[in-house]
Amino acid sequence: MSVIKPKILVVCNSFPPAVSGVGQYVYSFVNKLTDNYEFTILTTDIVSLHGFKGIKRVQEYRYGYSKNKIIRVRCLPPYAPYLLTYPLTFVGSNIIKKESFNLIHLHSLGQIHSDALTILSKKRNLPVVYSVHAWKNVENLFANSLLGIYESAIVSQILRFADVITVLGTRSLKYINSFFCASRKHPRIEIVPNGVDFYNIRRIVNINEEKKSLNGVEDNILFIGRLSRIKGVYDLLKAFTIVKRFHDSCQLTIIGDGPLKNDIIHLVQKHDQLRKSVIFVGYILSRSLIYKHFYNSTVLVLPSYSEGMPTVILEAMAVGVPVIVTDVGDISDVIVHGENGLLVKPGDVKELAENILAVIWDKNLRRKLMINGLETAQKYDWSIISKKIDSIYRSLI
Repeated sequence: MSVIKPKILVVCNSFPPAVSGVGQYVYSFVNKLTDNYEFTILTTDIVSLHGFKGIKRVQEYRYGYSKNKIIRVRCLPPYAPYLLTYPLTFVGSNIIKKESFNLIHLHSLGQIHSDALTILSKKRNLPVVYSVHAWKNVENLFANSLLGIYESAIVSQILRFADVITVLGTRSLKYINSFFCASRKHPRIEIVPNGVDFYNIRRIVNINEEKKSLNGVEDNILFIGRLSRIKGVYDLLKAFTIVKRFHDSCQLTIIGDGPLKNDIIHLVQKHDQLRKSVIFVGYILSRSLIYKHFYNSTVLVLPSYSEGMPTVILEAMAVGVPVIVTDVGDISDVIVHGENGLLVKPGDVKELAENILAVIWDKNLRRKLMINGLETAQKYDWSIISKKIDSIYRSLI
């Protein structure tokens, strides 16, 4: 006799194969909890978004599992902050009215689908989990101004409709708490950090094989992320030119795509010191291939100006690669400076270069970061993180 599983509608702005922290987060916990719940995932058909100018569409692609229903909605103009996902609002509204769900799980603060469907769900007496990921992670000053108005006028009113709000870490918790007066009742707020498929990564990576240098280059510095100003790519290139002065036998590998791709390639081609030492790989879908790039790297560098809790640093540590990251978002919940990684100030190119050289030159430091990083990543395995989500679901259903 088959067991009837609770039905969960998960709504998110993107989902694999899209390159998105939110999409990967949803994919990972759904995959872990699929035996406990019947999930319907409502998402967009966007693969990548380059400054709201270049939209790519998802083709038919199941991304490795077929137990759950995935509904992809075509995104339509205007491709603007907050309004971008309005088609999800209409489709989600119809789904909620026509189908019977035990709980609605909405993702991403500052998007119209999360806010509108929160209100609609509560009108139908459905439990709502509202997950906050990276916030105000946009570069356009006008868009930031609009989001500031939204933050001051709307956020606290919307969030009061949720039964549980989840955040990635302690800074996010403090930020969300700031919207509620201590004297007034507000939703339960839980920290549910990002996770990593630690044991799967360890199976993929042959940890007994010695690292091989790339094309005779002794040390490889790795960047993985969207090629945008907010990710600090220009800062990394400036820091790399400093590193090359003191350690010529190194290269920088850049994996990713984004609005600054052509500008960065043009800049590198004009710079004699960078031309032969910066490798552009582009966008990579396969996580196994990305893990190989990790394995052939000395250090992962992520010099962002804004983040939530990036999956890429957990993946690097799971492979056994030291990480250098800026102290933004909830990263300091994961990284303890000098113990399992190195933290630098956003925009401080000199400090960034010094820390890269420290990892390259100091083998004892590098070994310490690798060992402690592995231990940290194991604590963030999705088998552990998904239990937090399961516990929240069970408390509401």
